[in-house]
Amino acid sequence: MDTKQKNDKLQSVLQRYDTYYNALGIKGNTYLTINVAFLGGLMTGYFTSDKVGQELSLVVLATLGCNFATIINILIALQPFVDRKDESGKKDSIFSVVIGGKHPDYNGELWNDMDDEKWNQDLKTQAALYSRGMRRKFDALSRATWLLGVQVLGVVIFAVAILINKSGILN
Repeated sequence: MDTKQKNDKLQSVLQRYDTYYNALGIKGNTYLTINVAFLGGLMTGYFTSDKVGQELSLVVLATLGCNFATIINILIALQPFVDRKDESGKKDSIFSVVIGGKHPDYNGELWNDMDDEKWNQDLKTQAALYSRGMRRKFDALSRATWLLGVQVLGVVIFAVAILINKSGILN
């Protein structure tokens, strides 16, 4: 396979990574919306409820803790990944955020010196960096998913306890 074909394949991989990054952003924003709704509903239910025992207060407190931990993980996942060095310390040239701070002549020199082989190396470095950033984002959203599940459980326990209190079933 010649360098041009390799470059084309690497560019398609980078486009796929962009799609994954967009999906992570959508999922993260959805989780953030759910968390804010849980936070508002939990706080409203807690402060408007007549009889909230100590045990139920602990459930609410634990659920709020999970809520804040989930929000932190979501914000980590949504934060742009701008680490532009791979494990060996090698930076990409074209896609680096550093390029914005360079003198305009640098960009001209960079493009004038760019050949297919340098472009190929830059694309490989970029693919490695993208995949590392994606791994970090997937891990953060995975933790957020588990914490969101714990929150759902806490909200269900809280809602059932409130309904039992209001209906007087156990009185």
